[in-house]
Amino acid sequence: MIEKKFSEPNLREMQFNVISALAQRGGVFLHQIRTIINDDCLVNDTGVFYFNVIKNIIEAGRDVDTVQFENSVYELGLEQYYSQNKDKIGNNLAKILARKISQANALSDAKNLARRYFLNKTIIGLEEVLKTIKDLPENTPTTDTEAKIIDFVRSNEAVRETEDGLKKLSDGIDDYLYDLLNSEEIAPGLKIGYPIIEQMCGGILPGTIHLIAARMKIGKSALLLNIALNAAKNGIHTLFLDMEMNRRQITHRAISNLGQVNLNTLKSKQVRGDPAAQDALHSAAEELKKIPFTWHKISGMSVDQYLALARKWVATEVGFTPENKAKPCLIVLDYMKLSGDVGSTLSKRDHELLTIMTNKIVDFVNQYEVSMFSAVQLNRDAEKTKVSSTANIGGSDCFGRLADTILEYRRKTPSEIQHDNTDLKDYDGRNYCGNSIISQLVVRDAETWDSDDYLALDFDGSHMTCREIERKKVFRKQTTSKPRKSRAERDDTVPT
Repeated sequence: MIEKKFSEPNLREMQFNVISALAQRGGVFLHQIRTIINDDCLVNDTGVFYFNVIKNIIEAGRDVDTVQFENSVYELGLEQYYSQNKDKIGNNLAKILARKISQANALSDAKNLARRYFLNKTIIGLEEVLKTIKDLPENTPTTDTEAKIIDFVRSNEAVRETEDGLKKLSDGIDDYLYDLLNSEEIAPGLKIGYPIIEQMCGGILPGTIHLIAARMKIGKSALLLNIALNAAKNGIHTLFLDMEMNRRQITHRAISNLGQVNLNTLKSKQVRGDPAAQDALHSAAEELKKIPFTWHKISGMSVDQYLALARKWVATEVGFTPENKAKPCLIVLDYMKLSGDVGSTLSKRDHELLTIMTNKIVDFVNQYEVSMFSAVQLNRDAEKTKVSSTANIGGSDCFGRLADTILEYRRKTPSEIQHDNTDLKDYDGRNYCGNSIISQLVVRDAETWDSDDYLALDFDGSHMTCREIERKKVFRKQTTSKPRKSRAERDDTVPT
């Protein structure tokens, strides 16, 4: 319902006030209204003409007068309209410059013009959405209906400058260089609490997908949960979409991780007589309340349904940037597999269904520019051969196209544990180098590691934690053997 209606004369008066304030107060007022009003909010083409010509003068750092106005007209290619209405435009410009209007009132008028535009646009849009919803089949899931409403809200969320037409890549390159040369060095992407994994991925950047490939029961869900909780602890909105566990199971794991309480103790409720464990539980619960961590079980849902949930989360919890992309956030999907009702597609093979699923996920990630972590299953050959290869991933072609990074996660062999522990002890005095390995299978925008290089990781299943140790290349550099002595150096009896 429209709260306030404005007559056409009142709208023209508001428009005149805004243009007058812009001409007289320059950059200060332009900065105030830049994100409030644009051409669409103005009443008529005449208002758009004055607004853009005066804005062009101000953006060039000049004062508004007759000479600068005419120069700006020619800069914008509006000379034909100007020549046909020169006398009228000159009289109007004099009135604009002589108008007495406070900055506060002009700002209020700008907001009213924008409100009037968006109210009208919203009414039209809602009528279109209502018609679309009425035309949906009766058995349409509510998530699909919500998705249509969210897409409408997203497309009308705020006034923003749009990039119309094609532009050269070099447009804006000077600003790009200035930012690079005058900013402090930063590690790119979201902080997930694993700096070496971030390095292996080339940064957890917007619009990227990173996969953990592992055999069953290795702890990939625990690693994904650690990534999700760490990101949330760093203030990053995080959504955990769970294919397998229920709320109680995931709560046990999260509390065990945050409070460092033994998982079996939680499952068996053996905490009543342990004051230290009780304090840890209360601290973990309070931390869980504070961090922006959202969990949802999606077993049985189709890809369209759980992406609709993710879209709703972005719209309601995360929000959008002025460029209409999601603000920094992380979606963790545990894990990539076919799900939901595929009865209507039984004629398709699994790899075809996987292609459809992965294409929809990629489209979603690119559309909203969210960051995503997920996992895929390795087949038995990975366990038998101990050879790292994407061929060991079911549907590898689909996932290879989908992912910016695929990391293999596996347990160390006893010999690897022995060698790493020795090398690490020689390196920095520690005598334990973890029980797991993460290596690269696919990288798109990161340093490519040697095939025998990996990250040593320690997985503690009793407390649901995964801890980075060090990169193998780093701690084994320190263990190179000394040069072999010559025979003369080894045998004191040999005359020199």
